[in-house]
Amino acid sequence: MHRQGSSPHRRSAHQPTWGYVALSNSAAFAWGLLPQLNGDTLELRVACVSLVAPPGSVVTDRTAAWLHGAPMVLAPNDHLEVPQVSVFLKSGNRLRNPAMSRGERQFGPADLVQMDQLVVTSPLRNACDLGRPLRRDSALAAMDSLHSLGAFTVADLCHSMERFRGQRGVVQGRELAAIVDGRSQSPGESAMRLRWYDAGIPAPELQWRVPSPHGTAYFLDFALP
Repeated sequence: MHRQGSSPHRRSAHQPTWGYVALSNSAAFAWGLLPQLNGDTLELRVACVSLVAPPGSVVTDRTAAWLHGAPMVLAPNDHLEVPQVSVFLKSGNRLRNPAMSRGERQFGPADLVQMDQLVVTSPLRNACDLGRPLRRDSALAAMDSLHSLGAFTVADLCHSMERFRGQRGVVQGRELAAIVDGRSQSPGESAMRLRWYDAGIPAPELQWRVPSPHGTAYFLDFALP
């Protein structure tokens, strides 16, 4: 298991809505418990999840991606309600908190990182886990978002996805892994790019810069230069 530091680029507030409000009733008081923290930071997110994650658990799926700072991982309208916190325990242990999802998984040493007191799935493992069971649009948006963190390459993702051969959703995971692109800036862009590929159009360039005659520039979501 690797220790993951809190570098400055991972402290920014991509999804400020469920850091200290939507994890649980206890986490709603994080501001009062942690007055030294100002704004939505990695430390605050970790502190909030720590209030509800039981000892020995592994934080996974959208919760883990949110902790890593991936900006497009929440499900549609998750900011309007209390989403479940995804944590998994070793076989034989039970989760009794109804705010948490339940289940069992197997992890290799490289699949986990330490974030202060929490054990969290790595961005690469996280992309594999989200890319298989979610609907295609949401899956690609989550994988694009995790890729934007710079923790793995598309080749890494394609190779890692083969570990899940025979498991549910792996065919979709393989398909999406090959077209992941961290330059996508919204779930809508990811979904539109998926339609682009489904239509058989050649792979586009993303965020294509178009100079204007006034010395400024415009950026196209997709281009075939």
